[in-house]
Amino acid sequence: MDRSRALIRYWRSCLADVDLRSPEVRNGSFFRVKRSDFLQGSLPQRLTDEIFEAAQERRRRKRGEREEELQRVSLLLAPFGLRRLFRHGAPVEGESRRYNPAWVPAFLTRKGELRKGEPGTPWIGREFLEPVTRDLPMVGALEDFDRFLTAASQPAGTGWQDILDYLDAMLQATRGQTLGELDFGEDFELLSPIAILWNEDRGISKEILELYDKTIKREELAPLLRLLATGASPAPAPAPYDLSGTGPALRHLGQMGHHALSPSQRQTVHSFLTLPEGTLLAVNGPPGTGKTTLLQSVVASLWVEAALSGKPSPPVILACSTNNQAITNILDSFANAAIPQAGDPWTDRWLPGLTSYGLYLPAFAKLNDPETQRFQRAAPGSPWVGLPEIMENPSYVGKAEAEYLAKARHALADPGLESLEAAAQRLYRLLTEARCRLAEWIEDARQSADFRRQHGCATFAEAIAHIQRERNEATAARADQESLQAEVLAALQTVTFWEDLLSFLPPIRDRRNRRLALPFLLRNQQVPATASPDLAKSLPELTRSNLEKIRARLETAEAWGAQEERLVARLAEMGSGPLDDLGKSLDVLDRLRQKLFQIASRYWEARWLIEMKTLLGAERN
Repeated sequence: MDRSRALIRYWRSCLADVDLRSPEVRNGSFFRVKRSDFLQGSLPQRLTDEIFEAAQERRRRKRGEREEELQRVSLLLAPFGLRRLFRHGAPVEGESRRYNPAWVPAFLTRKGELRKGEPGTPWIGREFLEPVTRDLPMVGALEDFDRFLTAASQPAGTGWQDILDYLDAMLQATRGQTLGELDFGEDFELLSPIAILWNEDRGISKEILELYDKTIKREELAPLLRLLATGASPAPAPAPYDLSGTGPALRHLGQMGHHALSPSQRQTVHSFLTLPEGTLLAVNGPPGTGKTTLLQSVVASLWVEAALSGKPSPPVILACSTNNQAITNILDSFANAAIPQAGDPWTDRWLPGLTSYGLYLPAFAKLNDPETQRFQRAAPGSPWVGLPEIMENPSYVGKAEAEYLAKARHALADPGLESLEAAAQRLYRLLTEARCRLAEWIEDARQSADFRRQHGCATFAEAIAHIQRERNEATAARADQESLQAEVLAALQTVTFWEDLLSFLPPIRDRRNRRLALPFLLRNQQVPATASPDLAKSLPELTRSNLEKIRARLETAEAWGAQEERLVARLAEMGSGPLDDLGKSLDVLDRLRQKLFQIASRYWEARWLIEMKTLLGAERN
C-alpha cells in the first residue's frame, strides 16, 4: 500500500475522531434535566429561564457589550450519564466522575421547547467506542457506529420524536440496546440527563474531511502533501555566506532596499531559493527581526529571475494572513521601496500613478474604508475596480507610454529612444550585464577565498603579505633556476664528440657527469638524483621541468594578487574597504542586487505597456 495515502487516511480518521469528541463538562457548568422532560422534549419554565440567563451572560462577557435578547439557545444534552459504583466506601477502580457517552444537539426556545439543533445529529463520543487506549465505559465498537452512520446519516424528520428515534437506533446499532434498555452492568450507575450551553462548533471540520476524501481519490498526490506524508527530513539550511559556484548566492538576484541582509535573513533567502518543488519554508521571528525585509528580497529575486529567464510575465506572489496588520506591514514596506530618490531615476516607477510594488485586495465592502486609502487596491467586479480600472484603458496606456519613454530616455541617456520595444531590449541587456557582474564578483571572491584557505591566510593583510612573499621567493628562484639551466646547457656544449661517442665507458661518463654537476656544487646544492646514470641525458629535462614549476608558482602568486586587487577595486566601487571574511562580500553585493531589481522592474513595466497596447488594440478587456 502507498504509505503516503495510508498516512493521509490516518490523518482523516484522527480529524473525524476529534469531531466526535465529547465536550468537557465542569462542575457548575451544566443543568440537570429530568428524564421525563428530555423524552417529552420540553423543559420547565424555571429551568428554561435559568438557561437563557446563563447564555445571555456568556454572550455579554464574550462580546463586551449588551446584545439584543436571545430567542433561542443552543444546547447539548447528554441523554444519560454513567458513574462507577462504590464498593465498601470507595468507587470501583478509584474513580467517581460522571461519564457522558452520548450527546444530542438541540435548540431551546423561550417557551421551553426542545427542537432539532444544528448540526442536528446525535453522536457517541469517540472515547467510548472501541478500539481505545483509556479505561472508560464502552458503548460499542467504532466499526458498528460507522456502519450505522453510513446507513442513516440524519434523522428521518425534524421533530423531537424523530431525534429520539434516531438516538434509539444509534444505540441499538452500536450497543444492542435502546435508551430505555441501557444496562452497563453492576459496576456503573445510570444517571439522569444533563444539558450544557454549546457554541455550535461541531462539524467545523466537515469541509476538511471532504478535502481529505477527494485527495485520497486523486491519482497523483500533491508534491507537498506527499512530502509531509513521507515524513522526509528537510535539507539543512545553506550557509549564509556560501560562495560555491553552484550555491544559492548566484540565484539571489534582487533586493528592494539598499541595506544588506543580516546573516539569518541571508540564510533564509538561500533556503528559499534552494527549496525543492512542493515544499514549504517556515520562518519564525519576533517583531522587528526583519521578516518583511526578507519577503522583499525573496520577491525581488523572483522578479529578476523571471526577467532573465525570458518568461512572459513576472511571478505573482500572494501574501495572506489571518492578521490584517501583517498584510499592511508588507504593503507599507513595498510602498517604501518605490519612493523616488532625488537624482536617481531608477528608484522611481516609470508608470504614472504607481506608488508601490504591492496591491491590496480587501473585501469589496472595505475597498473604500479610510484605512485602506493609502494602498494601491483592487476588488473583483465586472470589470475589476480600483487600480486595474484606472490603468487598463486606452487613455491611461497612451499617457503612460509617453511618460515611460521620457523617463527611459533620461535614465538610459538615450534621447533617440523611440519605442517601448527598444527600451525593453536595452533594459534586458543592462540586466544581463549586471547579472554577469554579480556572477564575476562572486567568482572572484570564491577564488580568493580558496587561495586564502589553501595557504592558511585568515585576513586580507595576511593574504597580501603571503602573496608578496611568494612573488619575491618565486622571482628569486626563477632567476636562479634560469641561471642554473644556462650553466648546465653551457657545460653540455663543452662535451666533445669523442666523449659523447665513448660515454658508455664508465670513466669517461663519470668525468662528463662531474663537469655537468659543477653548477650545482658551486651553489652548495646536491646534484639531483635521476633515473639515468648519464646526467647529459637527464639534467636538461630536469632543469627545464623545475623552471616550469617555479614559473607556475610565480604565475599563481601573480594571479592571486591580481584577484585580490580586482576584488579590492570592486569593493571600493561599492563603497567598501578590503574584507577579511570574503563571504561578507555578499553583503556589499546587495547594492548591486537592488540595481538588478530596479532594472527588472522597469523592464516589466515596459512589457506590461506593450501587452496592454496589444490587448486594447485587439479590443480585448
